[in-house]
Amino acid sequence: MRSNLTPMGLEEVRGHCPAAFQTEAHPDRTDKYVHISTEPVIQAMQAAGYGVSRAQQTRTRAADKAGFARHLLSFRPLEGFSKPSVGGAVPEVVLLNSHDGNCAYRLNVGLYRFVCENGLMMGDTFESISIRHRGSPALTVVEESEKIFKEYVPRLKEWVAEADGCILTPRDQLHFAQDAMEVRFGKGDAPFDPKELLHVRREADKGDSLWSVYNRVQENAMRGGIEFQNANGRKCVTKPINRVTKDVIYNQKLWTAANDYLRVAA
Repeated sequence: MRSNLTPMGLEEVRGHCPAAFQTEAHPDRTDKYVHISTEPVIQAMQAAGYGVSRAQQTRTRAADKAGFARHLLSFRPLEGFSKPSVGGAVPEVVLLNSHDGNCAYRLNVGLYRFVCENGLMMGDTFESISIRHRGSPALTVVEESEKIFKEYVPRLKEWVAEADGCILTPRDQLHFAQDAMEVRFGKGDAPFDPKELLHVRREADKGDSLWSVYNRVQENAMRGGIEFQNANGRKCVTKPINRVTKDVIYNQKLWTAANDYLRVAA
C-alpha cells in the first residue's frame, strides 16, 4: 500500500495493484459474468483531472486468484491534491472492484489525513454508489466522482464541523472506544482495555470533540501495536488492519458509530 503527496503513475499503480490491470475474468466465472477492467477507469479519471493517491489489493493464498483479487484505488482532484480542506484531511473517492465475482464496482467517499498517514472512509449511510458492469463504467465513474466532489464533499465538511463541535464526556469517549472494540474484535471479552484506543499519538489529535476522538480511535485500531496479555498470560500485540476488505468494513462501521453519536447529540 502507498499513499502520498503526489499522484501515482500507471506503472506505479500496476506495481502495487496488478489486479486493476487484469484483462479477463477469473476462469470460474460463467459466460453471464461481464468482465470490465479497472485500467480504463484509471485512465479516464486521470484524463478528467484526478490522480491516484492509493492503490492496494487483497492478499490471497490462492495463487490463481492473485491477479483477480479485490482491489482499492483512491482518487483526488489534481488541483489541491495534497491540500487538506476537510478537518485537516483531503477528500477522496474510493473505488472498489474485483475480477473474481466477489466485489462489484463501488464508489465511496473517503478522507486522507496527512498528519497520521491514515485513510478514513464514510459509511454507506453517507454515500456509496454501485457501478454496473455494463455500458461505459469508466465514464460513469468519472461522472459519479464529479458528483461526489460537487455535492457530497460539502456535506462532509458540514459533518466534520458538527463532529468537531460535539464534545464528548470521558464516559462517552470510553463508550465510543468500546463500540470501536466491538467493531474491531466482535462481541465478547475485549483483548485489552478500550481506553488504549483513546491514546493520543500527537498534539494535533488532542481534544474531547467527537472528531478528535473518532480520529484517535480509528488510527489506534487500524495501526495496531497495542500490547496486551491473552487468556494464557502470553504477551501479544494487535496487528494492523491492512487487508482491503477489513479496512473498508471497519472504517465504514466506525464512521456509522460516530454518526450515531452525532445524531444523538443533535
